[in-house]
Amino acid sequence: MFLDLSDEHRRYLERLVSGIQDGSVAETIRRSLERPGTTLVQELRKRPTDQKVIFAVAARSTEIDALIQDGTPAAILRLLHNPRLGMQHVQKILRDPRTQINALLEIYKEQKWIRDGRTRMLFCQHPLAPVDKARDLMPLLPVPALKQMAANRNLRKPLQDQADRLLKSRRS
Repeated sequence: MFLDLSDEHRRYLERLVSGIQDGSVAETIRRSLERPGTTLVQELRKRPTDQKVIFAVAARSTEIDALIQDGTPAAILRLLHNPRLGMQHVQKILRDPRTQINALLEIYKEQKWIRDGRTRMLFCQHPLAPVDKARDLMPLLPVPALKQMAANRNLRKPLQDQADRLLKSRRS
């Protein structure tokens, strides 16, 4: 079955087997950074999605930052289950307009992240956040955040209107 491979597939399998033989994909990626002039972001760009997903499981703080910068959707989704993921990482994910809806829904479901006011606001302002979920969170936002959302002309109209309604109800 492996006799008739293209050069690209052969190189992919060699990298994968090399990672398994040498310990793990994560360790192989870390070792590749020992070459002078190689950055983690550059190294991640060369890697296939499945290796980024595997790496996301074991990533440490600066590695998490590099994976977020890389923006591969499957790796971002896997990062959300990394025990080393901090609030600052979740907020960085929410600031990225490329973050896909499945990752947004995972963030929404995780109470420890949504309890944070800044995270709630970033979620509500994300261009792909489901309107119903954002509306659920908006009553928990402080007045300054609602004012900012009501004035934000880049925010979707239903959310701007909801911010206006909440502001008016709090004035009464």
